[in-house]
Amino acid sequence: MLPKFLESLGDNLAKEWVAKVLTPACIFWFGGLLAWGWRFGFKQLEQVLTQKSAALPIAQLIAGLLVVAVSAIALRQFELPVLRLLEGYWPRWMQPLRRWFVKRQVTLKDRAEKRFQGLAAKGLEQLTPDETDEYVRLDWQLKQTPTQSDRLMPTRLGNILRAAERRPLEKYGLEAVVCFPRLWLLLPNEVKTELTEARTQLNTMVRVWIWSVLFLVWGIWAWWAIPVGIVSAWFAHCWMLDAAVIYGDLLESVFDLYRTALYKSLRWKLPTNPTEEQRMGQALTDYLWRGFTEPEPTFENL
Repeated sequence: MLPKFLESLGDNLAKEWVAKVLTPACIFWFGGLLAWGWRFGFKQLEQVLTQKSAALPIAQLIAGLLVVAVSAIALRQFELPVLRLLEGYWPRWMQPLRRWFVKRQVTLKDRAEKRFQGLAAKGLEQLTPDETDEYVRLDWQLKQTPTQSDRLMPTRLGNILRAAERRPLEKYGLEAVVCFPRLWLLLPNEVKTELTEARTQLNTMVRVWIWSVLFLVWGIWAWWAIPVGIVSAWFAHCWMLDAAVIYGDLLESVFDLYRTALYKSLRWKLPTNPTEEQRMGQALTDYLWRGFTEPEPTFENL
C-alpha cells in the first residue's frame, strides 16, 4: 500500500519522483538488489518488506531514493570526461595505444576512399543496385570522417564529432571551436532548443553507457549481470553514435543557415562568393581568437 506521505504529494512532485525512479541509476541499484537476492536469497528481503510496521519501509524507501538521486548527480560529473575518453582524448601513457588505433582508422579511411572512387569512376548509371547501396553507404561513412588523415581520432565516435567540428572550417573558413560560442548567442530560441536536445540525447547515451559498464560489478553476486551489462553498453554505444551524427548534422546546419548573422553582428562585410568566404572566414576566426590592430577590414555601418 502506498504510504500516506506519498499520497499527500502534489501531482507535479509525484511525477518528478517517478522520473527520478525511471533513470539508469535506479535500474543500476535495482539490478544490484536483484543480484544480491540471487546470491543470498530473497527471504530476508521479503521479511523486511512485509513487516507490519510502516516506519521501517518508509525509511528504507527514502534512503533508497536518496541513494539513487545522489549517485545519479555524482555520476553526471563524469559524463564529459568519459565522453572525451570515448572520443579518443586519452592520457599520455595511452599514446602508443592511441597511435595504433589512429593508424587503423587511417587504413579504414583509405580503403573506403579507394572503393568509393572506384565506384564513382564507373558512373552512377552503370552501378548495380548493390553497388549503388554501397556507394551511398561509403559516401555517408566518409562524410562522418575527417578529410585529413592527420586529424583522425582513434574511435568512430571521435571521428564523427571531429568531422562535424571541421566541416564549417572546410566549407566557410570558420573554426567551430572559436566561432560557435559567439554564434550561439545569435541563434533563435527554437534553434537553441533543437541543438540542446540533440546534445542532451548524446549525454544521456553516455550516461547509460557508464551505468551499463558499472552494472558489471554485480557479476560478483549474479552471473547474468555481466551479459546484461555488456549488451546494455553495446546498445548505448550504438545509440551514442546515432546521437552524435544528429548533433553533428545540426551543428553543421547552424553554420549553413546562420553564419551571416555572425558577420553582421561584428559589422563585417558579407562575402560575395565561396572563394572570398573561405578567406574572410579564416580572417574572422583569427579576429575572434586574437583580435586585429590593423586598419583592415573596415567595419560596416549599422
